[in-house]
Amino acid sequence: MAKLVRTGEIGIAEPREAVVTVMFTDIAGFTTLSERMDAAAAARLLNHHFEILCRAVDTHGGTVDKFLGDGMLAFFGAPDRLKGHAAAAVRAAAAIREELEKDNLEAAGEGRPPLHVRIGIHTGSVIVGNIGASDRVNYTIVGDTVNVSQRLQDLGKQLEPDAATAIAISGETASRLDEKFETIPAGKHRLRGRGEATEVFQLGKVATSESPRLDVRRAQAG
Repeated sequence: MAKLVRTGEIGIAEPREAVVTVMFTDIAGFTTLSERMDAAAAARLLNHHFEILCRAVDTHGGTVDKFLGDGMLAFFGAPDRLKGHAAAAVRAAAAIREELEKDNLEAAGEGRPPLHVRIGIHTGSVIVGNIGASDRVNYTIVGDTVNVSQRLQDLGKQLEPDAATAIAISGETASRLDEKFETIPAGKHRLRGRGEATEVFQLGKVATSESPRLDVRRAQAG
C-alpha cells in the first residue's frame, strides 16, 4: 500500500491497537437493481460509484480497506497519524453526499439509475495492521468498531428511508466534532449484537474547512 511506504515508519504494518474512525457504506436496493442489468453494466455502475467514494476518502486522508459487494469499508487515523480523524471521516461522508447528488442528476441524462446510499460512521478501538494467512495478508482493521459502523449504516433505512444519502454517526464520533458540523439527534438505538443502546446522530450541514493535517513520520534521507 502506497500509504504504508509513504510513512517511512518502521513496523507500521505490524498489528497494533489504535483508535480510528470507521466508515461503512452500502447502496440501498442494489441487489434488486442489478437483477435488471447484465453483469458488465452492473460492474461499470459499481466501478463508477466506488470512484466517487474513494476520491472522497483519499481527499480527506482516509484509507479504503475493502469493497464488500456494493459496500465499502474505510477508516481514518491509520496508517497516517491523522489529526481529527472523526472530523475527517464525517467530512468525507459529506463530500460523498454532495458528489452523489450531482451524479444522480447526471445519471438521469445518461440513462443510468440513480443510487441511494447509506453511510455509518463510528469511532473506537480496533486492531489495525497486516492480518491474514502466512502467504496472504492484508492491511486491515478488525474489532467491534467495524461492526458498529456497519449497524449504523443499516440503521439508515429506518432513519432516512427516502434520502439519497443517509448518514448515521455514533455519539462517540459526534462528541469529537466541533461547531462546524450540524449533528441532529436521532435517539438511542439497540444495534444488533450490542447489549447497550447506542446514541445516534444524523449529519446535517457541514461548514467548509481546510484539508485535514497529516502528521506523517518520514524516513530520513541517507
